[in-house]
Amino acid sequence: MTKRASSTKIRRECFEKHKRTDPLTGRIMLSCHICGLAIDPAREKWEAEHVLRRVLKPSDAPEDVLPAHPDCHAPKTALDNSETAKG
Repeated sequence: MTKRASSTKIRRECFEKHKRTDPLTGRIMLSCHICGLAIDPAREKWEAEHVLRRVLKPSDAPEDVLPAHPDCHAPKTALDNSETAKG
């Protein structure tokens, strides 16, 4: 079994892979993969969220971890945990 990367490393890799520059403001932005709205990482909280539950795909690769608003991420995580518990 390999050692899991730190959450800081996962978050940094997620940011680097998915950042974009807003053409109007020139600011670095992210897009919430759940709701599709923009995230300004300098002004808003955001989380690096696994697209598939780690029990289904235990990968921390940047293409498997996408940015999400905390309010979007929480219900998805609750649903994922419920589905995992059901088996």
